[in-house]
Amino acid sequence: MESVVYSRQQLQGKVLTVTGPVSPDSLGKTLMHEHIIVDYAKNFGLPKGESSRARVGGLSLDEQLKLWEEPLSINNIGHCRGYFNQNKDNMVLDNEQMMMSEMEPYKKFGGGTIVEQSVCGMNGDPAALARISEATGVKIVHGTGYYLSRVHPPDMDNRTVQQLTEQFLQEILAGHKCYSKESPVEVAQILRSSGADLSRVVISHVDRGILTVPDMIALAKQGCVLEFDQFGWGCSFTHALSHGIDYPSDFERCRMIRELRDAGFIKQVVLSHDIAFKTRLLRYGGEGYCYLLKNIVPYMLQRGLSEEDVDTMLVQNPKRLLTIV
Repeated sequence: MESVVYSRQQLQGKVLTVTGPVSPDSLGKTLMHEHIIVDYAKNFGLPKGESSRARVGGLSLDEQLKLWEEPLSINNIGHCRGYFNQNKDNMVLDNEQMMMSEMEPYKKFGGGTIVEQSVCGMNGDPAALARISEATGVKIVHGTGYYLSRVHPPDMDNRTVQQLTEQFLQEILAGHKCYSKESPVEVAQILRSSGADLSRVVISHVDRGILTVPDMIALAKQGCVLEFDQFGWGCSFTHALSHGIDYPSDFERCRMIRELRDAGFIKQVVLSHDIAFKTRLLRYGGEGYCYLLKNIVPYMLQRGLSEEDVDTMLVQNPKRLLTIV
């Protein structure tokens, strides 16, 4: 697909997808945080003797090194579901045909758009995303930015705010080439002091078990949008043993959302799965991108959330956030 450079004026009132600008009304149900083409393995690298990751799951370092290099298979997939980062193959999604087939059930259950968050440092591929979008009819919006410091370019510390701003704008207009309760609040305060509109700031991963509902309400009162983006990922021993994070169940996530709705903040909630590994794909026995629409929405409707609430979280809120102003 040939690259097109857009002006801010041309994009005003539109949503920019990997295949070009579209009307916000055409987005439909939208997942706000997923990975379709990604190499997450760079974020970890080979196991090391001093790494806590080399010890979790009862594996010796030699066993861990062997597992790292093996293809994901029926023999190791059970272990990798709980310890996603112990197998390199699990953390690479790069087969376009396979990802096209993963999009089909999502579309079948009413999905319209996916926001792809494989930013710099995660080896995303906007050209591949455009081909996947054109082949499946699922709209894809690609994010911009940098991932964790360990995958930053060598000269990152020397880049100025102006240089980074220009890069991010270039990626938007012309195309692409931390765990603590305090972190979201600190980020929101920095953004507010810099003049950001917090109603357009989305705090990801609020449902990883660190934040309580009162914590979330405090963020929402500042104007931030809360992203429940871990649906379908109920048990991560990697996070539990290495970071002390106990993931809630999907039922608990729905309860939290209901409490936020009752507190008046449903217009500041968006949903997703954050799929980035083979173990979570339908092809490998995982839940797939259709999981929210197929399983969670019916459960929500039986547990006190309304059709209007669901439409607000999956359609109206993403439409507002993704429309360029």
